[in-house]
This record gives sequence, C-alpha cells and structure tokens, in this order.
Amino acid sequence: MNELQKEALEEMKTAIHKWFDEQENRKNAEELVLRTTLQVGIFNFIQLDYRPGRTRVESSKSVGSAAGKKSMKASPFTREQILHEVHPLLVEIVRERLDKLETLPLINYRFTLQGTFATTDGLVELTVLETVYEEKKRQLLERIQSYIEEKLEKGSNPTNRLETFFLARHLLDPHLFFGTTGLNPCDAQSDFKGLGSGCSAFRGRLEKRRKYWI
Repeated sequence: MNELQKEALEEMKTAIHKWFDEQENRKNAEELVLRTTLQVGIFNFIQLDYRPGRTRVESSKSVGSAAGKKSMKASPFTREQILHEVHPLLVEIVRERLDKLETLPLINYRFTLQGTFATTDGLVELTVLETVYEEKKRQLLERIQSYIEEKLEKGSNPTNRLETFFLARHLLDPHLFFGTTGLNPCDAQSDFKGLGSGCSAFRGRLEKRRKYWI
C-alpha cells in the first residue's frame, strides 16, 4: 500500500477501535442482559462507513450511507483493493476485539460487520465479517424452551412486555432456528421440545396465552 492507502486504513482502524472502546467502557451492559433470561447479548450488528476524512462506525442500520455522499478527499482505493487487500485486514482487526468479548454480554450470539466503502470505482458494500457464538446460541435456545414451558404453558400470570418482545424477535430470527443447529419451530419433525410439533400446534398454544400478554 502507498502512504495514502495506509492513512485510509488507519482511519478505518481508528473508527473501529473507537466503537469497541466506547462499548467496553459501558457500565450497564451486564445489567441490561440480566433484565430477562431471553437476552444473551446487546449488539449483533455494526456498520463501517468509510468516507475519506469522515469514517464512522454505527450500531444501527442508518438510512443512506455516509460513504455515498461527497467527501473532501478522493478515495485512494479501487474496488478490487477493498475486496482483496483491505477486507482481510479489517477482519483481523475486528476478530481480535471480538475474541476478548465472546463470553461477555456486549456481543449477541451472532455478530455481523457490514462495510460500505467509497472507492475510485464507486460505492462498494460488503459483509466484512459474520460470526456465530455457538455456546451463546445454545444457551439462548435452552432459555427460550424453558420460558415457553414455564411461563406460557404452565404459568398463569401476565407475561412481561420485555420478555414478550424478545420472544417474538427470537421466533422471527431465521438464523437462530435455521442455523447450525437446524432447529425450526414450524417443523413438525423438530426435536426442539419447547416449540411443540408444528406451527399449528405452537401457534395454538401461544394463542391460548394471548390474553395474559401485556
């Protein structure tokens, strides 16, 4: 890489480290995930927007990309350089930070880094890194099963709004049930006991409990 490209890469590294440093300095991360057993982590996504001089990392999917706007500086990278030179370096940087957080509540069972890069060939968008923490995933699936059995099937009290929110989100998460475990709440052959045999049976059980939902 030439000097301009090294400076640009350093700008990306700085933005990434800044985001991780800010999150690691949070005082309430553990408190947040202790509110309910249906949450094993806080963040599952970050977006790196590279725009020379204005690079940023955000934890929400914003409308419109910073890299798509005009910049004071021209990008020193071609599309091919981003894909084949910059991409692998960014993966190393992020993996090093994630390795320290694998068992901590900051990171969810699944984590994705999406990148948007200004280049001399136009805007380039790619998934920089996507990883799944199988132990956290296993724990979450067990907790969902336990929650359904204890709170929905056997319980008689109204459900908590926060728990209802997380349960709904998990049941709609295709990566949680269709991932490496192959579990599917709507599969009649599923061996995930807490979700019953088939969508009809499962939805019927939830429907009976609807009046108790807040």
